Amino acid sequence: MTPPAEPAVEVSVVIPARNVATTIGEQLTALATQDFAGSFEVIVADNGSTDSTRAVVETFRRRVPNLEIVDASARPGINHARNAGAREARGHLILFCDGDDRVSPTWVSAMTNALATYDGVGGRLHRFGRSNVKEVDDPSPRSSRFLAFPFGANCGVRQPVWFDLGGFDESYDGGSFDDVEFFWRLQLAGYRFGSAEDAVVNYRLPARHDLRKSYRNGRENVRLHHDFHDRGYPGPSVGGLRGWAWIISRAPISLISPEVRARWLRMLARHIGRLVGSVRYRHFLP
Repeated sequence: MTPPAEPAVEVSVVIPARNVATTIGEQLTALATQDFAGSFEVIVADNGSTDSTRAVVETFRRRVPNLEIVDASARPGINHARNAGAREARGHLILFCDGDDRVSPTWVSAMTNALATYDGVGGRLHRFGRSNVKEVDDPSPRSSRFLAFPFGANCGVRQPVWFDLGGFDESYDGGSFDDVEFFWRLQLAGYRFGSAEDAVVNYRLPARHDLRKSYRNGRENVRLHHDFHDRGYPGPSVGGLRGWAWIISRAPISLISPEVRARWLRMLARHIGRLVGSVRYRHFLP
């Protein structure tokens, strides 16, 4: 893939979207009130929404300069939507956020400033939206026992780098580690990755914990290890046998409270996912 020779705007904001009609208005309102002095566009990549997402976005055309809607319904998956939006991007910087969150007023400026130094960046998340969870800030970038990585809901990359890497890997379509894989490849290719500490996204927590997400995390972590273990990724810190020992030992007390039970169920779902992933990817995760 070859980037356009002369970017028409400075920054492109890509929003992968699927059935976010009730929340995307908040995100577009936040983007309409940015303090950024330069030019930027907003590209909503609709990943096959069956609600009124597109209709809601259309109502913001006068409020959000250079607003476009891209059809990204050919394949389900957030990485397909990200790529579909990025292919249409006219800016030399591409920023990614989600349709159910809300960027801070200085987000575009902070991300742009960070990308003046780095080839790829990640910002902070301020989690909100669940009454029993304390509102906290998550740092950026996230660390691991291998390489750092950003939140997919708050990240950015220089356009030529995105093209050079061939975009996001669309086979990572389960909603787990889709962002990690791309930014690990970025660093392994010799590009610079860093923090946009002042770029904050208000991240909307789901109403309750999703066991399907824990299952997908377990399954796709096997794939991540399959793809990167020869480059040094040791895998998750809690090994399979230790994890199963914890699950078995805590089973009798899992009914003490909803919080304890929820944690136990998440761990169980994650380890079942690891078993499934070991079979699917023919790879044992230690």
